[in-house]
Amino acid sequence: MVNWSFLEDLNALAEGLEKDASVKVVVFQSGQKEVFLAHAAGDSFKDMARIIPDSRNETKQLFLQSTLQRVSELPQVTISKIEGFARGGGHEFALATDMRFAARGRAVFMQNEVAVGFLPFGGGSSRLARQVGLGKALEIILSVKDFDADQAEKYGTINKALDADAIDGYVATLARLVMRRRNNTKKREYA
Repeated sequence: MVNWSFLEDLNALAEGLEKDASVKVVVFQSGQKEVFLAHAAGDSFKDMARIIPDSRNETKQLFLQSTLQRVSELPQVTISKIEGFARGGGHEFALATDMRFAARGRAVFMQNEVAVGFLPFGGGSSRLARQVGLGKALEIILSVKDFDADQAEKYGTINKALDADAIDGYVATLARLVMRRRNNTKKREYA
């Protein structure tokens, strides 16, 4: 679940990855096939939205926002392998990674925040709009409807929808290819 503890763990992981040049690719996946990353609920919202500014000048990033921004800026290539529900903050986390692949018949996406009275605040508005365009982003956010891997591919929120029995091999092969190429890439010096 996206909560304060998860965000602290994710920040610690990001800090380690930022310092480790030997890691070239990071694949994020769930240990549970039914859920990629559960959305926040109940008191988790309060935790992640602790800062309520009095004025526009006092506005600061929320912990969720700064954590997902950090994930999006990791020096490694980041891949989300989605085989279950990715709603709300779970979907926003996936959008913060470089590439996203989803299993047909298992992956389910949604931005559900409007249904409980607020807009997505973990990048669901900004990253989604940059990824798919404003009109589609508004449709996804305001409709509050589940959509599957094939629809996610059509929207452009994921790179590719794959059959459930093919996603492991596809992502593993891609990760190895990226790793090999990044190991063989030398920095160029420019005068």
